[in-house]
Amino acid sequence: MKTLNMMSIISGVFSVLAMLFLGASLFVLLAIFFPKLPMELNCLISGGLVLVLPVFFSKRRSRMGPQPASDVPEVTSQKQASPESHERTDEDLQMQRRTLPAVYQALSRPQVSTSFRENSLIRVLLSLGVLFFFVWALALFVQDVRTYVLLTQSGVATRARITNMYTESSEWTEYYISYQFDAPVNGASVYFRATSQVSSSYFNQVKNADSIEIKYYPLDPTISHPASDLSFLVFSPTQCLTGFVFTFLVFAITLYTVYSIYGYIMMLRLRREGQIGVAVVFDEWTKWKRDSDSGDIQKFYYAYAYYANQPNGGLELFTRAEECDENLYARLQIGSSWPVRYLPENPNIAELLLNEQEGVQANSK
Repeated sequence: MKTLNMMSIISGVFSVLAMLFLGASLFVLLAIFFPKLPMELNCLISGGLVLVLPVFFSKRRSRMGPQPASDVPEVTSQKQASPESHERTDEDLQMQRRTLPAVYQALSRPQVSTSFRENSLIRVLLSLGVLFFFVWALALFVQDVRTYVLLTQSGVATRARITNMYTESSEWTEYYISYQFDAPVNGASVYFRATSQVSSSYFNQVKNADSIEIKYYPLDPTISHPASDLSFLVFSPTQCLTGFVFTFLVFAITLYTVYSIYGYIMMLRLRREGQIGVAVVFDEWTKWKRDSDSGDIQKFYYAYAYYANQPNGGLELFTRAEECDENLYARLQIGSSWPVRYLPENPNIAELLLNEQEGVQANSK
């Protein structure tokens, strides 16, 4: 029986965590927008979407047609440039491209992808922690939505007496009233105490010791709220803004977390199962982007192409573009050859072996 190694266990654990967080987030979103949806159906829909959505995270493969091994063009590795070489103009880059074999000159610039070197365990753990916090915050809003639906559809009206009124101030003032009421439980009258956050207008209409009308949920009388202020639970400006912001953040952070976990797992697989090939840098470019804190920042990019073995025995040309720092941009001259590691079943997942030690190890295999 084949023994699972540690990498496989780690990959499996993170895959399960990603599915759990994605499923929980979808469950919360469905509960917000479809509060009348039965919990069993909500779980079924959330589980189904969890199985379908990861398909959309697969990257589009950028490839050329299959090429026989004998047709792979040879490119002479150029001498690495000095650190000042990043000052070369667009005309210089075009001249360098014209020295490439025709198959590389015909390549279009691929979409920039995130380097798998940037996917670390710390990044994954941080994104999971942030996601957990926002899911918890959104769950508080969902609880108010659930209370509103239960009391609107099945709430029982009764009288209650206000026992306390107070406010809490942080970024804005929150208004609370405490009250007591009797409700039947298993045929006996039971005394309940509750505290509800209410709108400022309702707070100013009542006073301590007043008798007010409330609604409670007969199956669980601990769920209650003043009857004339039920809309505050969902439709107040603060609640609407909170629900919208946290829903958006949970959705966005869920996507980022799943992408981070996917990238980390692919990095582990790439280091463990990757095959070594030769990549040719066929394009380089820079862009200026404005940053609110640092002003204009120059970004550096490069694109490389490499042939990967195919199941039918031929070779197929793949391209990839990544962002890099200024020093690496100076090293990666157009036309230079570098060792590349790629996954056999998905050659789009690749990384250049840029360290001298990595390059020596790659060439020795």
